[in-house]
Amino acid sequence: MTQNLKQKLKKTSASLTAVQKINFDPVDGGLALVVVDVEPEYCDPTVPAWVSSMLKQGRISIYNKMLPEDMLLANFVRGNKQTHEAATKIASIAPEFRKAGARVIAVNMDLGNFEKPKDPVFHVFKTEKEDQIFPKNCNSAFKSTLRKKFPTLKTFNKLLSESSIETIIICGVNQHACVADTALDGRKKGYNVIMLTDAVADDNKQKFNLTTNKLQRQKMKDAGVVFMTSAEVLKKIHAKQNRMVPA
Repeated sequence: MTQNLKQKLKKTSASLTAVQKINFDPVDGGLALVVVDVEPEYCDPTVPAWVSSMLKQGRISIYNKMLPEDMLLANFVRGNKQTHEAATKIASIAPEFRKAGARVIAVNMDLGNFEKPKDPVFHVFKTEKEDQIFPKNCNSAFKSTLRKKFPTLKTFNKLLSESSIETIIICGVNQHACVADTALDGRKKGYNVIMLTDAVADDNKQKFNLTTNKLQRQKMKDAGVVFMTSAEVLKKIHAKQNRMVPA
């Protein structure tokens, strides 16, 4: 057996072990659906009228006539079809996770430009009264330094620990930036981390960073991040509760 094959088998075994260790009981397992940066700036694919006009007139192509239109749009519109679909998916599954007993934590980008944390606006997805909001000023929610300006804010780690969270079920935008960095730091802090593969996406600014995206995927796999669909996770939760998954 080659060394490379041994390493692959070892990583596969580690991944399976990670899945087996997760307690999907929302009461005893401490589950949290963490929704990252599902904001209009990153998710809304609507192209402003002035950009559409410039595209039609061929004026935007002055930057580089060889670039495809979606790459040109990345200079003006970050949201795309995939980010919109991810936000729509999250909006549809969040009620199911709440109903199953998981906490919902909505993470939003806030650079601290105002006197108090901003009131976040999300794209398609809506929060409920029982949900928690966590503003951050960098990619990873765990590394946010926003509480230096707003001392009443808790760290993300404290927010999770106070709610006895053991497993982070993460989704949102950008899959290979803010979502990935939060997932990786979550593993470093000792949390189980599940990434919902059907509820993540990259915006126009991130999706063309092919090398970075590939490296991030490998880092997450090596760190023990578990990749599952929302249906697979909900099925395991409902199985723990001895009830059928809603159609």
